[in-house]
Amino acid sequence: MLLVVRIFKTTVLPILLLSATCATASPPPDCGKRFIGVWRHQGGFISNTEKLEPGGRAVCSDNVACMQGSWTCRGNELYYTTSMGTSTYVLQPDGTMRYGNNIATRVGQMPKDKPVHNICGIGYGGSVRTMCVGPGGNSCECMRISTTCPYPVSVTFFVDKFKRGTDVYPGKENTSACTTRVGQRVRISTWKPFAGFPKRGQPAPEK
Repeated sequence: MLLVVRIFKTTVLPILLLSATCATASPPPDCGKRFIGVWRHQGGFISNTEKLEPGGRAVCSDNVACMQGSWTCRGNELYYTTSMGTSTYVLQPDGTMRYGNNIATRVGQMPKDKPVHNICGIGYGGSVRTMCVGPGGNSCECMRISTTCPYPVSVTFFVDKFKRGTDVYPGKENTSACTTRVGQRVRISTWKPFAGFPKRGQPAPEK
């Protein structure tokens, strides 16, 4: 994956946080098919596994420092977005993606073309300060969440160990997943369509 990760300015890629600039749409099909799948990332002494889903979600695993995010692409460049920012990887002729001394290698074969337009998901990453003020006068920081689905979805998230939920509607950015004090962390858990969706002819939620 020749993804130039500009978010990571060291050779340590804490968790290929796909900088899904608040993923407001699924990655373009023409370039998306080059990146969809599972990749193994290595940067210095740090490594992790990254799953790039069709709907634009980037799922990090195999590293305790993993940060979840979103992704999109243009040509041979992959843009990975998380709360830390957006990184750019560039796809190389040998099939790997690189950013500085960081390299990502595909695990398995490139998936066969799929009707990406028939799949939708959620995108999240980045934080925004709101009028919310927590205990001690600390400003709250809220994660940006959006959906590429044409129907509303329910999202479950954790603020540290506390489980919460929120509803996300198409075309509207949700910023209700917030911290209340310094040091807290918001983590997206699961999501699903509202009851009765998807309707006939609508895209299915990515698995």
